[in-house]
Amino acid sequence: MEKSKKIKESIFPNILINSIKNTKFLEKDIYNLLVELDQDFFPPLSLRVNLKFWANKLYTKSEIILAFDQKNNQIIALLCFYCNNHKTKYSYIPVLGVRKDYRENGIMKTLFCYCLNYLKKLNFKILGIKTWDNSIPLKMYKSLGFKIINKIQDRPDGRFTFYLEKKI
Repeated sequence: MEKSKKIKESIFPNILINSIKNTKFLEKDIYNLLVELDQDFFPPLSLRVNLKFWANKLYTKSEIILAFDQKNNQIIALLCFYCNNHKTKYSYIPVLGVRKDYRENGIMKTLFCYCLNYLKKLNFKILGIKTWDNSIPLKMYKSLGFKIINKIQDRPDGRFTFYLEKKI
């Protein structure tokens, strides 16, 4: 993974992006951010998974790219992805999120660029993700070149889950 890089200096002079492996952040920091972002998902993450267990799984088994505020020593965004299927060269993002105070500033798109560059170096071919219909993330994924490959009506209020992929 590349060295930490600053993003949007004029807006966020203290924000750096790097792999969690190159920072001092721990599993508990991932858990705390998941708790904060919990209600941003539909249905909430905590209704689908045990957040402590999941934070451990993400921390130990996935690649995690962070945006963090070095001044406040706080994670402000994360993008977790699995890239362990070297046979099919398929990678998958189980979770990503940005703290509310930092949204709409291109942070997630920057994290995606880091993720895609990392996967290219490993010769991965496809990156998958899922979200629900009429969501802000769905619009962003499409703008990043993700294509809808499937949709299933499986959400509690009758909404659809969209499965998307991007060729790397």
